[in-house]
Amino acid sequence: MAKAVRVRVSPSAPIASSNKAVNPNKYKDYGLFLVRSSPLRAIDGFTGSFSTRSALRLAAPVFVRPGNLRHAERAEIDFEKAEWRIPAGKRKIAEQHIVPLSVQAIAILPDSRTGDLISQCLLTWNR
Repeated sequence: MAKAVRVRVSPSAPIASSNKAVNPNKYKDYGLFLVRSSPLRAIDGFTGSFSTRSALRLAAPVFVRPGNLRHAERAEIDFEKAEWRIPAGKRKIAEQHIVPLSVQAIAILPDSRTGDLISQCLLTWNR
């Protein structure tokens, strides 16, 4: 732009005048953010339905999409291998997804081996 001003193509340099109009970024340090109570501890105090509480507790250890958790079926869980196989038809990507289950996640899951299978859904939802 300076050359354009020297050869008189432009009367002024627009960039030079705009520097005064733009305020510099002022950084402010907000310090350390402390969480007094863990969200996972707050779930233990949840007073809603058993299925909702189980889903909230299971969301952190398995880390899957909420829709996959809502539509989980008992047949997809293998307790002996400690894994959850989400079929390709239930995912955005057209391939099966294997989710390893920790001991804590298996403890949260309703036991499907007891024989009281009301439905094929893992968590039942009341509306």
